[in-house]
Amino acid sequence: LALAIHSGELSDLNEGLAKFAECERLGCAEIPFIVAYARGLTHLAEHLGDPQHAEEALRRLRPVIADPHASVVYALTSKTRFELTHLEKHFETADVALREAILAAPAAADLWLEWGELHLTYGWVKHDVTLVEEALEKLSSMKAQEADLLRLSALLGRSFLFMGLYLEDLKLLHEGKTRIESALEMAPKHPELRT
Repeated sequence: LALAIHSGELSDLNEGLAKFAECERLGCAEIPFIVAYARGLTHLAEHLGDPQHAEEALRRLRPVIADPHASVVYALTSKTRFELTHLEKHFETADVALREAILAAPAAADLWLEWGELHLTYGWVKHDVTLVEEALEKLSSMKAQEADLLRLSALLGRSFLFMGLYLEDLKLLHEGKTRIESALEMAPKHPELRT
């Protein structure tokens, strides 16, 4: 499945997921298997823009969510589902799931970036400055400073841009633009900065 995800080819991904389905029919039900299968379904959801595959991944993860790794994948899949639907109930589920995943896996600093990005995205969708401020709080946390600093800089830049637009503040707009341009100059091919 990792090769299928890396190739970016839908046919490879479908073939990998078919092999997971076959293994499942043969009785494979270990937590690492379930987590890997759910990750594949989530990737398919992203690839096709279809939240139903994310729903299926979440359904598979719910029974094993007590496992810290499963909790993290559940949170990330919840976020993906929200990004595909922009529904308030999906935001709320992803918000709770990310909070719980951070508690279950405190060393996973990137979860703070995911959590901040979730609030940032929903703040943009709802035109809600309070959500963008919550994103800034999460992105400014001490733990977020341990994550991918280029991605953090880009997310902070987006936050400042959004705040600048909402508040009609040119200084915030400039700060946001500067942060994003700086991150892109340092790593123009960074996978997290392409979106």
